[in-house]
Amino acid sequence: MQKNILNIFRGVFFQIFFIFIIILLINSCKIEDKTIQGKIIVVGNEPFTRFAITNNKQDVYLLNYNKNIEKILLENQGNFAIISYDKKEIISSDTLLTITKIEIMKQKNNGDIYE
Repeated sequence: MQKNILNIFRGVFFQIFFIFIIILLINSCKIEDKTIQGKIIVVGNEPFTRFAITNNKQDVYLLNYNKNIEKILLENQGNFAIISYDKKEIISSDTLLTITKIEIMKQKNNGDIYE
């Protein structure tokens, strides 16, 4: 009788342990959200300026972009945007994001932002 209870306890313990391991594996495989929402700004001094985006935490991310995205950034300085990136690099103390897509957010008359 005691061996039966002990075997049941072992079985339940190993099932719980197995489920715990699966949960840990799933959490470690989370896909990083590769979008940032913020205001398009220009940083640096002439002739070494470049576009960046700043979020509501005042973090500044330098942007790496192609000619098509450069035109969009140039036309929308000071506006809010959602950018998608595929590569994030730390260079010195700066974070450089390589943009794959940019979506400019529209503003309501009262200044609130909506997509």
